[in-house]
Order: sequence, then C-alpha cells, then structure tokens
Amino acid sequence: MVKTFVSMLLSLALLVSAALFEHFYIGGTFEKFDAALVALECKVREEVASREDAEAVRALWLADKKDLHAVIPHNDIAQVDYWLGEA
Repeated sequence: MVKTFVSMLLSLALLVSAALFEHFYIGGTFEKFDAALVALECKVREEVASREDAEAVRALWLADKKDLHAVIPHNDIAQVDYWLGEA
C-alpha cells in the first residue's frame, strides 16, 4: 500500500514537472520569437526593413521549429510557417 502511494506521488511529481518544463520552454521560445517579430514590425513601419531582417526572423523560426515539433502539433507549426510565408 505504501509503495503504491509513493509510486503514485512520484508519477504525479514527474507529470507536473514535465508539464511545467513544457510550459516555460514553449513560453520562452515564443517570447523570443515575438520579440523578433515586434522588432521587424517596427522596422517595417519606419520603412527601414530589409530582406535580411525578414530572413533573420525566418531563420530564428526554422531553428526553433525543430525542437517545437516534439511538443506542438504539426498543424499549428504549419500555420506559423504559412503566416511567415505570407509576411
């Protein structure tokens, strides 16, 4: 009985820690991506943006996208790819 209770608590602790890691990892990744997009938007509004600026944002997304496939559904990632393609 005690072993079962301890194993259930251990399993719960592992699930909670994995969920927290996923939450903060995804949040941090998208905060970095958001900052790059906001900087690009400011340059576009000031009409000083270049193609290299947009390519830098796309390169940032492509680098982060490889890791995000493990925790975010493919369709959601494809939607961001679509939005970047339109931009």
